[in-house]
This record gives sequence, C-alpha cells and structure tokens, in this order.
Amino acid sequence: MGERAYEVAVVGGGAAGSATAWALARRGVPVVLLERQAADVALPETGDEQIVRLAHPDVAYVRLAQSAHAWWATLGSESGEELLTPVASVEHGPVRAVRPVTEALLACGAPFEYLTGPEAGERWPGMRFDDRVIVQPSAARVDARRTVALLQRQAVAHGATVRHGAEVLAVTATEDGGARVRVAGGVSESGYTPEHELVVGAVVVAAGAATAALVDGVPGLEHLPEIRVARTEPARFAARDASLRGEEWVSFTHHVDPEAHAEARGSLGVDEGYPALAVDGRHVPGVGAVVGHRVPAQDAETDAPATSAGPDVLRAYVEAWLPGLDPERVDPVTRTATTTPDGGFLVDRVGPVVLGAGFGGDGAALAPALGQLLADLAVGPADPLDAPDLAAFTLARFATVDA
Repeated sequence: MGERAYEVAVVGGGAAGSATAWALARRGVPVVLLERQAADVALPETGDEQIVRLAHPDVAYVRLAQSAHAWWATLGSESGEELLTPVASVEHGPVRAVRPVTEALLACGAPFEYLTGPEAGERWPGMRFDDRVIVQPSAARVDARRTVALLQRQAVAHGATVRHGAEVLAVTATEDGGARVRVAGGVSESGYTPEHELVVGAVVVAAGAATAALVDGVPGLEHLPEIRVARTEPARFAARDASLRGEEWVSFTHHVDPEAHAEARGSLGVDEGYPALAVDGRHVPGVGAVVGHRVPAQDAETDAPATSAGPDVLRAYVEAWLPGLDPERVDPVTRTATTTPDGGFLVDRVGPVVLGAGFGGDGAALAPALGQLLADLAVGPADPLDAPDLAAFTLARFATVDA
C-alpha cells in the first residue's frame, strides 16, 4: 500500500521546492521534501546570487515579485536572518523595448524612477545607458545557497520532514485521486533506506529538467512541454580603477529592440557590443561586475540546448557599454538554468500533481512567492478570497502554441 505519513510530498529541494515545503509546513500541513542530492552537495543550479527586482514586462510577474518581497520580509522576521542586501537596479533600452516594463509597473502600482540615458550616466559614471532607464528603489541581492538552506531550516522548524539522498523514480496517480511517489533505496544521513513508496494527497514536482520523466505516467501529463537545461556563460569583469566605489555600479538589465539598436549603431559609432539577447549585469563589491546574457527561451524547432553568446561578444559589450570595467580582465563563469519552450514559468496542477518549473535565473529571487503559489495549488489557497491569477503560468498556453 505504501507509506502514508504525509499529506503532500515535494520533489526537488531547490529554492522553489524548499519554499513550498516551508509554506506548507507553516500552514500545519504534514509535508516531506525529497531531494536526490546529499545535503552537502544539494546546491542551487543558478549560482551564488540573484537580483530581486520588481521590473518585468508582464503584470503577472510584477505581482509575483511584489508578493516575493512581502514573503521575504516574513521569512526574515520569522527566522531572525536577513538574506536580502539592498542594491540599485535598473532596466534600460530603447523606449519601445522598455515600454512593456513601464506599463506593467504602472499597472501594479510599483514605484520606479524614469530617467534618460544621459541622466543615468551622470549618476553611475562607470556605465553607459540606452535611451530610457527605469530605476527600481526596492531591488535587492540574495544569495541562492543561503536561501535554500534557510528555507529548509524553517520548514523543519514548522514540522516538515526534509530527506536528502532521496531519489524519486516516478510519480503516479492513485485511484482515489491522490499520488504515489516511488523513492529509490539508498544511504542518507539517517542511514540506509530500502526502495519504498509514499502515498500522498498531492505531490509538488519542482525537479527541473527531470520533471517530465517523473510524471510521465500521470494522466494528462503524457505530453508535458520539455523542460530543458539552458547553459549560460556570464563573465566576471574587473573594474578598471580599484578606487571606484560601489556607487558607480548598478545591477541592470539591458533590453533589446533589434530595429532601434540597428539604427543606433551608426549614430554611436559602435559596430559591436549590441546584444542579440537581453543582457544582465550584477555588481560584485570590491571586484567589478558579472555580465551575461539573460537565459534565452528554447528554440522549439531544434533539439539544441539554449545557450548564451560567447566571451568575445561579452567583451565587445563591456567595451561599448561599461567603460568602468576592463574587458580584458575577465573570469568566465558557466551556469545552468531550466527553461520552458517559451521561457516563462510553469505553475499548474493536473490531477494530484502540482508542477513548478522553468524558473530560469529567478528561482531563488522569487522563491518565497513561488512556494506560496505551489502550496496553494497543493492544498488550496490560505485565503480563498485572495487566490492569485495563475493564467500566465499554466500549461494551457503550450497547448495553444502547439495547435
């Protein structure tokens, strides 16, 4: 029959899965978090730090970020540990490219400052900016590894069980509407455990690229869109002048409008350095900045993994746009992140299975809010009158695309 000691099982102990276990445990739900890696190697896939920003070109994502800020405050108050470090953060680009971000922020009542490129350049002299700049006063930097560790500690403090070294082999539906989770045998910190099954009311699968294979036997999920691993290749560039203060730098996203950038090449005399994809940059205190292309959406017509451009393109970009950095003093970094075919989040429920995938490089930044959404789908909203609109994140949009 299987072991039935929990109401919900969460598969995947990354940021989103750990936040889900925390959210459920806070509500008094018996929950177990299953992570295949041992505790000392179960690290987030996206690297050390992420930027918590409100600015997104879609209202649903802005509202999710606003919710994340509120839940970050709750997590900090509850644990006595503050993970967010306030930082300046901007979005910039041609007017046409940043207009969706501006409109989404206005629709959500999110505060921001609107500058011209020259005005922003005076404020941050180590950088150059495109036509329009959106400055976010409430952005912050968060350490992804510390985030996962804290969320798991707080989940346990509220009564959750966290199992490392627990590899899930398959998830299937039971006849009574619940789920059966088959877990491989193995050695963990609690000793040897034979292969066994957990029977639960619902299972949250936040297992990245392994998601589709795990739920293939669940009716309705036979044709789940593939969740792929996108490889990004950012680089850490040193500051030209060691005396530059942190105030000369700002975390940023440079948005792309191909037509506007093609026209701008001639007016600025820049032949290279315009990105084919949006570019993200993050200030590294005492060093300079990490610069890389934003995780791209997959090419639905090919099986090739999505990747960012190479180091030569990044050097050209730094030369054109970041005069305070030395394009020759560079330390390449390779990171991976999971993406859906359209690059958006997947948050939905089919039968007893709740899906959380495709969070790219934002999984830790938005983790507290993502955990609440996934918990809502697993056991119902904590406040039925305040249930979020998940239309932007559901499976239905992929059916529309495929049709």
